Amino acid sequence: MKMHFDVVIIGAGIMGASLSYYLTKLGLKNIALCEQGIPPGNGATHKSGGFIRIFHENEWYTKRAVESYDTYADWGNKIGGSCGFKKTGFSFITDSTRSDQLRANAKKVNRYCSQVSVLSPDEFQQFQPDFSLEGIGAIVYEPNGGYADPAKTALTFIKQSEKKGMKLLEGVKVERILHHRKKITGIQTNIGSIRADKYVVANNIWANFLLEELGLRLPMFKKSIGLGFIEWDKEKSVSHLTSCIDETIGTYFRIFSNYRLLFGVQMSHSGALLQDRSYLDYGDMQIAKEKLVGRLPLLHKAEYLGSRLSFDSYTSDGLPIIGVHPEFDDLYLMVGFNGSGFKIAPSIGLILAREIFHNERMAELNNTRMERFNKQSPI
Repeated sequence: MKMHFDVVIIGAGIMGASLSYYLTKLGLKNIALCEQGIPPGNGATHKSGGFIRIFHENEWYTKRAVESYDTYADWGNKIGGSCGFKKTGFSFITDSTRSDQLRANAKKVNRYCSQVSVLSPDEFQQFQPDFSLEGIGAIVYEPNGGYADPAKTALTFIKQSEKKGMKLLEGVKVERILHHRKKITGIQTNIGSIRADKYVVANNIWANFLLEELGLRLPMFKKSIGLGFIEWDKEKSVSHLTSCIDETIGTYFRIFSNYRLLFGVQMSHSGALLQDRSYLDYGDMQIAKEKLVGRLPLLHKAEYLGSRLSFDSYTSDGLPIIGVHPEFDDLYLMVGFNGSGFKIAPSIGLILAREIFHNERMAELNNTRMERFNKQSPI
């Protein structure tokens, strides 16, 4: 197998997969996508909630979400295959202390699209009668929002990339990034060394394990993310439920099937990576379920079906770290998405692909570059 490539991407989650697709679409065929997991997309991407929404309280995320939405909504024509997109509507719930702020943010979002409205609790309950209104001040609602299947999305990107010549290296663990002075000379893997003209680190929270070899450390911290599943009485389908982020109870949820609900809980970001554990404590699940029952009383008899535990990387300013590294002109970063990577992955993949392919800094990434962190920034 050829072990020299134009670009090597480390990490085949949704970001690495999206980047590989858009690089091949631009005409770059000699690409390797390294993924230690089998199948690819089975890491943090597989444990994503998969929300597709426009509304964000940060303008940069809003722009990227608008750009990405068109791709998700017309996936078959734009990418090919299926990403599993379901249009359920999306709701962002907050309390009365944040209602005015939410309305102001929604107005800003509608500069880029006309999909977002702010509803009173009574207006919301007219079409979502199963929701309890306790503690709700206002709701941002997007009728065209919903969710997609994260693993299927990543795999579809990868399959389309392979058709154009990209090499997927499954079960290949990148152990070290090799360098001489300020030049990357290759990567050491469990199958030997691989060389490339350009390297992209897209393995999220695990990026710092590799970058330490270069004397670098990205200013990111991790948060553990719990994802749970419950099933309720099959006499009543709740496929009409909107996908939802509920700020008042600190969780998010969406339908997984007609009688199953997927929900998430952010936990403490302290502690070591739990390599030997991929599930939540039963006590954690019970606490999360109690919160959900408070918002959706019909779940009071729901049965616990299982859980997944993963981690995501966060930055102090809430923006990801994307673009060429200021100290290594052949090293690119694509990490730190603060729990919001999936919904903007098509846009990010395209923008970074253009930066790599044209060897020219893209203005859309100016706010996300490493240079924004000065040397005194906490790590």
